[in-house]
Parts: sequence; C-alpha cells; structure tokens
Amino acid sequence: MKWLSIALLMSILPVMAAYSGTFVDDFNDGNLDGWHILIMPGPPFPVEDVLRFEEGYLVIDPVFGGQRHSVNLELRMGNTEEWDSYTLTYRLRFKGVPEPPAIFGFDVRRSEGDKFRIGNETFPLNNFQQMSIFVHHPQEIQVTSSRPDERPFDEGLDVPPLVDTSRAALRLKPLGRPIKLNRWIPVKVVANKHLFKFYFNGYLIAQYEDEKAGPGTVRFWTSGAMIVHLDDIKIWGPRIPNIGGPHGVAPEARLATTWGELKNSSRR
Repeated sequence: MKWLSIALLMSILPVMAAYSGTFVDDFNDGNLDGWHILIMPGPPFPVEDVLRFEEGYLVIDPVFGGQRHSVNLELRMGNTEEWDSYTLTYRLRFKGVPEPPAIFGFDVRRSEGDKFRIGNETFPLNNFQQMSIFVHHPQEIQVTSSRPDERPFDEGLDVPPLVDTSRAALRLKPLGRPIKLNRWIPVKVVANKHLFKFYFNGYLIAQYEDEKAGPGTVRFWTSGAMIVHLDDIKIWGPRIPNIGGPHGVAPEARLATTWGELKNSSRR
C-alpha cells in the first residue's frame, strides 16, 4: 500500500501548489514591483522623496516641501480579487511622532465595489477589514470593518450608504503596553474566510467573524507626519502567488530561520 500512498501524494501535490503559495517582499531588491502607489496631494515631486529604501527596508517619509502627504501602498498581483483566505505578517517601526494626527494603518481583504458620483468625481465603495494605529498621545489601536450597505444608493446623497463596524478599540498606555519608538514591532493578521484575528506586538487585539467579508488585497497607509519603516511582508494561503522567496517549505515550518528574523536580530 506504500506505493499507493506515494502515488496519491504525488497526484495531489500539483493541485496544492496551484492553489496555495507565499508572497514575500523584504525590500532587499530596492523596488516596489506589484505595489500600487497613491500619494495625496500627488507629485510633482519625485516619489523617492517620500518612499525610499535604507538597509533593506522601506522608509515612508510623508513630509516633503513642508507639506504632509497621505501615502498608500496597495498590493496588486493580478488575482488579488480572489484572495479569500490568507495570513499576513510584517514588521513595523516608528522613527518619530509629531503632533496629532500620527496614524499608520493597513487593510486586509480589501476590494473595490460599485462606483458612486459626487459632483464630477467618481469614487468606489470599498470593502475591507482595517487596523488603525494611533501613535500620538493617547496611543490607541482600532480594528474596524467597512463594506457597502445593501440598501440602494440614492445619488442625491453626499455620502454613500456604508456599513462601518468598530470591532475593537484598545488604549495602550493604561494597559502598560505603549508603542515604543525606534523598535521593530511584529504584526500579524489571520484572515481565514469569515474569521479574523489581529495581533500587534504579540498581543491579540481583536478576533471576530464577518459573514459578509469578501476577498481582496492588502493595503498600507499613513496619515500624519511621522516616519514609518516597513519590512518583511509575508502573505500565504490559497490562491497566493509564489513570489519573492523560497517556497519549498511551509511558512510555519520556517519561522525560526526566516530572513526577517535574521535581519531583526542584527538591528536591535
């Protein structure tokens, strides 16, 4: 029967490879291939003045010419509209916090819905699960869901119908876990079908189910004047393409020897 088990395993391996993979971006290649960049107010300045690479990580520096800019990085890999179950991990570091607002956030399972019009401008109704990190005092982490309302949209309204659900709001300083500057912080999200778990610096911030959550991509964004360092982004799960790193072993089995941990230990 041993040969039968081997034959069966060999027959399903191609299927597993086709439907499960790992995306890795540790920014060592010095490019942002696959990332859609949106900066508001937009350039006429060089993008490199806001997004640059230092020592193998990405620096988001939203102040240029004395003006604050909102910076958005959205991953677009061709089939992100099918990503309905995955795990995201990355490292984050804050270099300095100015006066409020100083907010860093990211979305998982993000997708664009129907368009609506206000005046001459057209906007999409977005669907996403989001963590917002308020780095200024008082420090707080918020986890929310947003999706288009099922009711018909009246184009005479100034604001389209949305469902905005607050999943968690956690004040950090009263709990004795303030965000420390100039230190790498691990972040993890499990977005498995309808189940979501958000971790920040090893702590479970929010866990919930959203039956109407759709598939979608990952987006990082900033609001304010603080400098943010981003590194070692890893996304794995069904329908995720194998891009940017070794994929011979499951990500869980390689945690002890990942390149991200090697870089982390050398920069503390």
